Amino acid sequence: DGSGAVTVDISFDPTKAELKNNRLLRVGTQFLLPAGYENVYWYGKGPVETMNDRCEGAMTGAYNTTVTEMFYPYLDTQDTGNMTGVRWFTVTNDNNRTALAITAIDDFEASALHYTTEDLTIARHPYDLTELEETVLSINNCSSGAGNKSCGPDTLDEYRLLTDKVYEYSYTIVPYTAGNAFYGIPSYVSDVTRQYRTEASSIIKAATFDDD
Repeated sequence: DGSGAVTVDISFDPTKAELKNNRLLRVGTQFLLPAGYENVYWYGKGPVETMNDRCEGAMTGAYNTTVTEMFYPYLDTQDTGNMTGVRWFTVTNDNNRTALAITAIDDFEASALHYTTEDLTIARHPYDLTELEETVLSINNCSSGAGNKSCGPDTLDEYRLLTDKVYEYSYTIVPYTAGNAFYGIPSYVSDVTRQYRTEASSIIKAATFDDD
């Protein structure tokens, strides 16, 4: 739109994919941000990482951390830093006022790490990892629940992602100037993303304008 915001509509069809147990781990998008984007702010569940079957102990609110702190060094290296129930998510750079916020009408999941998904999958232990200078930003429509298979039952049916349907979702990338957040990043980002996380955004997308 005229402000520079970009709304992304995604349709992901895994119905013909040949995957083990016809299950997905995650449906989402990854961005690679330049080095220096380290400060993380979001409005959603927190302050600790959550999964869709591990979020009852989290409280919805505005939180901040760093990309480095979002990584938890599990003994057996695995996915970490996921936040659920997110309404907006942004990563900023102390040396660059330019920033992007991700927001959506529906809640989504997000994380920001100095490691790729492939890095976390291949490594067996934290000391096998090499930290990237860049930031890997993940914006996810949904992810599979964690379950408790190591010492109990597998992920319950309602928390599984199956390949038997098409996944459709949408989010908006909103540019803003972090230096303008004179009364706090969370309040400012809430303001600049508000129109894109309400039904009003559908009106904006459908609007037409006269040539004059």
